[in-house]
Amino acid sequence: AGQVPRRENLRRKSTPWRHVLAYAPPPMTDRDRPAPRSAPPARGDRRPSDRDRPADRNGPAAPRDRSIHPSERPADGQRPVARGSARRGASRPTVRGPSVKVPLDVARLVRAGHPWVFRHTVRRDLDTLTEGAVVPVLDEDGYGVGWGLVESEGAIGVRMLSLQADFVWNEAEMQQRLRHAVRQRGPALLAQGAVRLIHAEADGFPGLAVDRLGDYLLIYKYARVAESYLDALVPLLEAEFKPAGIYMQDRIRSVTAADDRRPPAFHLAGKAAPPEVEVHEDGLKFLVDVT
Repeated sequence: AGQVPRRENLRRKSTPWRHVLAYAPPPMTDRDRPAPRSAPPARGDRRPSDRDRPADRNGPAAPRDRSIHPSERPADGQRPVARGSARRGASRPTVRGPSVKVPLDVARLVRAGHPWVFRHTVRRDLDTLTEGAVVPVLDEDGYGVGWGLVESEGAIGVRMLSLQADFVWNEAEMQQRLRHAVRQRGPALLAQGAVRLIHAEADGFPGLAVDRLGDYLLIYKYARVAESYLDALVPLLEAEFKPAGIYMQDRIRSVTAADDRRPPAFHLAGKAAPPEVEVHEDGLKFLVDVT
């Protein structure tokens, strides 16, 4: 390679149309021949490759599941499976009563931890369902995604409560989530005079937040769906924190009203608060009107 061909190795080929100058390589010697390849190893000595391994008959791997509430981790038999493998597995579960069906891409986002199902993605009219009703959320193949609260109006159609297969929204579940939220804050944060005790969907209470301001609790209602469990939550707050009184501010914004002024807080339980409540936070003193 790279050598100029000798003159005796050039010959002329003739064609009916033109003359082409071709190159004839010199004869190959033993030194120029490549060395013979070694024999392949016996089958018993060869490592098994991917094509030697048996194919996975269980289908594609299950998608990663993240629960809405940090304390929820579904059992292995309750974890969502891929669409193809689900059809080859157990039969589709039977759901009695009202339910909400969503597309597969929406179901994947909800299983990954998204707390809401937007109204335009729901496969049925939500106007036929009662506001605040706890309904199962299914994918378009009929397999369970979780449970949520129905929202009657607005862009959000369903606020998710849980991804567990068996779920009951009652006082026992609320108390468990309330105590888990307190443990998440820790004693150092709870020692402050002003602290957020419940932060809506992050603590498992959709559309609702609770602040402690001195000796009083102030509830913020961000969605009407929170009214469906508010009466059950107030006694739990009284038993857990022993406040002097509980107030609630309605933070729902109307999309049609021109006046955006907030109404005064409602007195729900305990004694009435003074016009100004003194609270301490990080060594500073603040005067707060909880009403």
